[in-house]
Amino acid sequence: MKYSVLGPTGVRVSRICVGTATFGVAPSAHEADSVVGAALDLGINFFDTADVYGSTSTFDRPGAPPAAERASAEEILGRSLAGRRDEVVLATKSGSGGSIRMPVSRAGTSSSRSSKACAGCALTASTSITRISLIRTRPWSRPLPSTTI
Repeated sequence: MKYSVLGPTGVRVSRICVGTATFGVAPSAHEADSVVGAALDLGINFFDTADVYGSTSTFDRPGAPPAAERASAEEILGRSLAGRRDEVVLATKSGSGGSIRMPVSRAGTSSSRSSKACAGCALTASTSITRISLIRTRPWSRPLPSTTI
């Protein structure tokens, strides 16, 4: 696996990041254990999640449990990382609301809101996991530029 250092932080991350937006749907909560385990075994140490991933109706699909019955992607990832959390760098995020992905009730980019969002992250509570906090401020409809590390 190839790794990069994130700027002056010294944090070393794999160049491949596992996104968890659909954890609980595809893969199912049970299958996520295998996905996370395989990623860690391959040297992938970088995972991306958010408090609105997995357990909102945005991710409803035929054959998957409805949103109200699914655990969040953070919770699923936390269970899948049991005993291996010290190997992981986690990107989590909060941001402006009003989109299909970020309800207004979870909106805000103030330092207070961002701190509360990170402190409330189901995955990182009571652990020393390395966490990268991102704040989403761009409109969802505008494409993001292509970037590489």
